[in-house]
Amino acid sequence: MQITNENGTVEVDDGMYCSIAVDEALNSLCPGSESAFREVATTFFGFTQEDLGRLFPIETRYREILDDGLIDGQCMDYAEIRMYVLALAWSKMKDDETTPRVAIQSAWTDARMMCEEFGVRL
Repeated sequence: MQITNENGTVEVDDGMYCSIAVDEALNSLCPGSESAFREVATTFFGFTQEDLGRLFPIETRYREILDDGLIDGQCMDYAEIRMYVLALAWSKMKDDETTPRVAIQSAWTDARMMCEEFGVRL
């Protein structure tokens, strides 16, 4: 598959094409969008309606989640760790002015390190 932009044409495989598509959707079409984070939560993180209700609207709830901190039991709870990661990613995106993809990757790295301190490997 080929992609053409102002710099020319580049040959990409399916994996790279999908990665570019996700980046474009999150970073260009809806940057900093709560709707984008909701989509990530449901599509990629498997959030239930109950989970969504606890996290969204993320702009008003993320600080409370981060202030409560991450405790060892959350590291082993599917919904809790993902909720913490998205709250942390939202904070990084807002405070560090980074892209959603970088914010989510960085938040996962931080959460893994925090959970390892509790003896839990993610």
